[in-house]
Amino acid sequence: MITTQSDAGSWPSIAIVTPSLNSERFLPACLSSVLDQNYPRLQYVVMDGGSSDRSVEIIKSRADELHHWTSRPDRGPYHAIADGFATTDADIMGWIGSDDILLPWALRIVGGIFRDCPNVEWITTETPLNIGPDGLPHWTWRIPGFSKRGFRSRENSLGPNAPPFAATIQQESTFWRRTLWKKAGARFAADCKLAGDFELWDRFFEHAKLYSIDLPLGAFRHHGEIQKSVGSRAQYVEECEAVLARHGTNRVDAKAFLHRLARTAGLQLPALKASYESIHIIRRRADGSFMAMVV
Repeated sequence: MITTQSDAGSWPSIAIVTPSLNSERFLPACLSSVLDQNYPRLQYVVMDGGSSDRSVEIIKSRADELHHWTSRPDRGPYHAIADGFATTDADIMGWIGSDDILLPWALRIVGGIFRDCPNVEWITTETPLNIGPDGLPHWTWRIPGFSKRGFRSRENSLGPNAPPFAATIQQESTFWRRTLWKKAGARFAADCKLAGDFELWDRFFEHAKLYSIDLPLGAFRHHGEIQKSVGSRAQYVEECEAVLARHGTNRVDAKAFLHRLARTAGLQLPALKASYESIHIIRRRADGSFMAMVV
């Protein structure tokens, strides 16, 4: 899409950070998925942790298109992401892992939502997408909206205590206003090595409703190489449980979930009306603009 100079000013600025370490296999695809969208007000930062492979060479090949990049040892990905955010001042924020991708329309969808919906503070997708090593879709699914109650009763968690219909909030597809980041402390929790995203969502829920859109925005890549997010799942679950323990025991309300599921499918189930729970969603109008709704 060609953007004129006058049109560029109508889009909110977006800061994206990519933490990376020895990711030469997938880093080019990650960089391209962000930069090739030609979003007019993008601040893209790459924080390399001191790679020993070709990563730095790959980053340098696109350095002129980056807002900032560095390559030095760090204290882990969340420390690197926070440092990357500190180099930006864009209105909207998000991050993408070096082996994951944004989908080609993501930044204009995100920018359009925050432009058209000033009361929306953070968004995610209802249709998360996973891809394989070759970049082709692996699987996708549908989530019938999000709520603080549902989050704290493990609807968006993993592990043996989660309900069978649980589905995580996909980090690759989640974006927020800098004002919300500041309200939530502008930080990641030092005691979360793997579930820093989950802990951040928990703090976001203290300040704002999570809106969702029925379009995929990013993709998590499953591949045969060592992935902390896959190989250290038990530690991730343990950290999530520690976050949820802050709020005591929250029972799963399966009826509320089913009622949301039915409504997103266009069905009316009077027997579940007593379990009504509002859903905060974003939908695109016929003219291409976006509207926020509570249903």
